[in-house]
Order: sequence, then structure tokens, then C-alpha cells
Amino acid sequence: MDRNKALAVNFSQFLFAISMFLLIAPNYDNLLFIALDVLSIFFSGLMLFTSTHIHDKYFLTIIYTEAIVVGLLYYFTQGVSIYVFIIYLLLVTVGIKYNFLAEAMLVNFLILTLSTLAVSPNFGTDGIMLSYYAAYLFLHGENPYNPALTANIYSVFHLCKFIPIFGTPLSTGGVVTRYDYPALQMLILIPSVIFNINPNFITVAFYFLVVFLLYAKLRRVDKFLFLSFLLPYLFNINYRDFSAGGVTTLDWVFFVLLSLFSKDVKAKGVFYGLALSLKQTPFALLPFYLISIYKEEGKSSLLKFIIYTAISFLAINGYFIFLSPEYYFQGVLYPIVAPLIGISMSLSMIAIAGFFYIYPLFFTLAIVIVTLTEVYFFWKYYDIFKDSWVFFPYFIFFVNYRALWNYFMSWPILGYALPNGERKRINAINFKPLAIPVLLLISLGIFFHFAYTPYYTSINVKVLHICEKDGEIYGFLLNVSYYPKSPSLPNCIKPYFRIFPDAPSISANGYIFCSNATVLKKDSWEIVKLYPPYEGYYVPAVPLEVEAYYWNLIGITSVEKA
Repeated sequence: MDRNKALAVNFSQFLFAISMFLLIAPNYDNLLFIALDVLSIFFSGLMLFTSTHIHDKYFLTIIYTEAIVVGLLYYFTQGVSIYVFIIYLLLVTVGIKYNFLAEAMLVNFLILTLSTLAVSPNFGTDGIMLSYYAAYLFLHGENPYNPALTANIYSVFHLCKFIPIFGTPLSTGGVVTRYDYPALQMLILIPSVIFNINPNFITVAFYFLVVFLLYAKLRRVDKFLFLSFLLPYLFNINYRDFSAGGVTTLDWVFFVLLSLFSKDVKAKGVFYGLALSLKQTPFALLPFYLISIYKEEGKSSLLKFIIYTAISFLAINGYFIFLSPEYYFQGVLYPIVAPLIGISMSLSMIAIAGFFYIYPLFFTLAIVIVTLTEVYFFWKYYDIFKDSWVFFPYFIFFVNYRALWNYFMSWPILGYALPNGERKRINAINFKPLAIPVLLLISLGIFFHFAYTPYYTSINVKVLHICEKDGEIYGFLLNVSYYPKSPSLPNCIKPYFRIFPDAPSISANGYIFCSNATVLKKDSWEIVKLYPPYEGYYVPAVPLEVEAYYWNLIGITSVEKA
């Protein structure tokens, strides 16, 4: 990666960070919010595939300006003291004057992070909690992929009152209670279990390791490439906060970076296998990685890469596959096949919010179409995309049904590990073939809307009464009816409910309320009372939507004034 490319990635990261600052709390009941969110994510991803053409002196001016902006951000929004801010500015000034700004900013990174880092004392996500419990079970000689052993996890950790917002809800009721990651995700938490250390410190460690690794590698090439990475990394405080809350993303990013930086194809395979052993996400990189190695090093190196990736992966996961292939593969495939509730900060928000219902199978097909399209363009125009290929998964997740912020944050970082070099002079890309997948996606979207009309018209919700006090809603009285419009729909359902206020939501799930709803048979109705899962879990008294859902069926009603 050269400076022109690095600056384009840098701008993309800053745009994404600003989008997160403004839009991080979802608002499913506001079409303008959804449009801004989708467009900002789309254009941020598009910028990853561009390159600037700017003189070095302007490049340096931009970097110096960004360094000041980062300091101002931490001073005005993160509560750093005036003394820390002055030290920060002094280090920047001295670093610019004596040409060691990269080292100065590395020190600033440590100062700013350590002075503002607040590691959550609790499990920040159900993913880290399940991984921790899986490590505990493994140390006690059990198979952590056995769902019967993890079914009691919320009782073990006494988090019952947090179930509605803490866990990952299923559209058929309940929350995810099975360990559903590759094995290394829980194996790296074994020290945390043995020594009774907060597991969030493990995720925080990778937040630091990514920075140190990129500094160690990029300082030998161009220290300003490191600054192009570090400044938006610091500016987007969510890298820090997500890690402190136990979001597992930077762990696999670290191992993919090691793989990309490695000169030996065997080492590339080993580190990539370790990344695949941490999470399913880096599998999205696989087809592009294979093409890159084939184009650069030929069939022999490609075969070695595949073999050593498989060896590395099986060295970590083989034991658990041997224990029970059924449990293992059901576990790691669970995020794909499970009836998870629809949540998103991307394209699928439009469908999830009920503005334009699209049956979820569309998004699975969209992933296939986008992946094949990207593979085609990468293969055909390899010399153009060889400094951008690690960004292709960004748009794969853009069309995913469940697309959260952390599914996008990681890919720009990987670009800094791509080799520096000039692009070959070749003809411009012919984008005409792109019309085929675009038209196919539009056609499928229309089909999965109109052909599946019964899925959003069979459940009817009418709000009879709203319980409100001091500008907050603590209950609803509903009339819920079920008149299936297709013989393929179930004869009875057990509806569940969530609220989408026209305001920043408490989580990507919206406000999930408890109810006294029973099994609702076809062509019947009942009066349902909704109430919060615990005291203080109230909805702001603003225009809102009440959604009843079961499996892929939804029924939404709008309330203009609470």
C-alpha cells in the first residue's frame, strides 16, 4: 500500500467513525436515519477501493491536521485532563519537528487509551460469556459444543434480568445459549478462567497488539502509513470501547495481519488457520486470498497455503470435531442457520423495520451473488484490485441480514498489510457486467417481497392502550390476531414483541418486551399485555412501531403519538 491508497483508506475510516458517532444507536422507525446509515456505510466501503492522487506535502499536512483533531476529540469528548492534552500536543509538535511523529503518536496512543480505558467488569456480550463458559466446561473435561451443557448459562452467571437485552434473541423465543464459535475463541480464555481474570482484558490485549504489530511492520516501509492507520483507529473510540466490552473482532484481525505480513506461504496458512479458528468472519476472505496467492505465487504455493491452513485449523479444532462432529458443525454453523432475530445497521434495516418486508432468504442469496461478482472482478482485474482485495468482504456483510458495526470495522485495517507497489497501467474496468448482479438483486428483492406477502400480513396488531408516566412507556395493551394468508404458514404461533421508537434505541434489538401471549391458533385473536422485563426498561413516549414476530412472520403497527 502506498501513501495515495493509504490516504483513501484513512478517509474511509474517518467517514465510518463519524457515521458511528452520529448513528451508532439504531432507529428502525425513521426512514431518514436508515437512509443516512446505509449510504454512509456504502460510501465508506466504496472509498476503500479508491486511491487519492495528492502531493506529499499535502499528504503530510492532512496527517498533521488529523493528529490535532484526534487530540481535540479526546479532550472535549473523552474527559482527558488539560495536562494530558498539553502533553499530547507537545509530543505531536516535537514528533513533527524531529521527524519521529510515528513514535510520538504511539506514545500518545498509550497515554490516551490508558487514561480513558474503562474495561467493563461484566460480560459485555453474550458471545464472550458463552466463550468463557465453554472454556470453563473444557477445563472440567466436558465438550463445550454440547448444547445441553450450556443451556443453563444464564442461571450460572446470574444474569436473568438481562436476558431480554443481553442475549441474542431467537425469533421463536428464548435466547442463544450454545457456544457457536470455532474452538480458539474459548481456548484463549482459559487463562482468564484459571486465574479468575476478567475475560474482557483478553479482547483489550488484541486492541493493543494490532497497533504494535502494524507499527513493527510499517515503520520499515513508511512510518506515515502507520499514522494513516493509527489516527482513525484512535479517532474511532469504538475500537477501544468494543474491545473493553468484550466484542471479539480484533483477535482474528491480529492473526490475519500476521498471515498477510508473512513472506512464507506456509506461515501465511498457519496464521490464517488460527484466524479461522477464532471466528467464522475471516472465512469471507478465503476466495480472494486464494486468488491472490495463485496470481502471485502459482499453483504450488496455493496448495501449500491450503494444506497449512487446514493443518492449523484442525490442530485447534480437530479434537472437538473428533468428540462429536454433529455438535461441532451444528455449533459453528448455528449463527447461519439459527432463527436469530433480525437486527442490522445496514441494507436489511429497511426490511427489518417493516418499510419494505423482504423474506430473509433474499439476503443469503444476496451474499452469494455479491461474492461471485467480486470474485469475477478480482480475477479479471487482479492488477487493479491487488492493493484492495482484503476489502471485498465489506460488501458481503453489507448485504448480510444481520450486519452490525463491528462486521465492517475490521476490513480497512487489513489493507495496511498489503504490499506497497505501483499499479500496472491497464485498461479501465468495464462495469457493464455489474448490471447483471444489480438487476438480479433488485428482481430478487421484489420477488421476496411480493411473493411472501403472507409473512407480513398474517399477524395483525392493534394498540388498545398505552401505559405512560413521565414521558416514558412501561406497558401496552394489544389486540393480536393471526389469520394465515397461505397454507404454508404454521397453524399456530407464539408471538413475541419488540418496540421500535422514533428515537435512538437501547440496542440493535430494539426494546424487547415480555408478554402474557399464549399460543395463537390460526383465525383467532387474543388480548395481550406487554410489560418491561425489569424496572427502568422503558420506551420513550414518541412515535413508535410495535412489532409482533414469530419465525419469519412479522406484524407491525405504527403509533403516531404515545
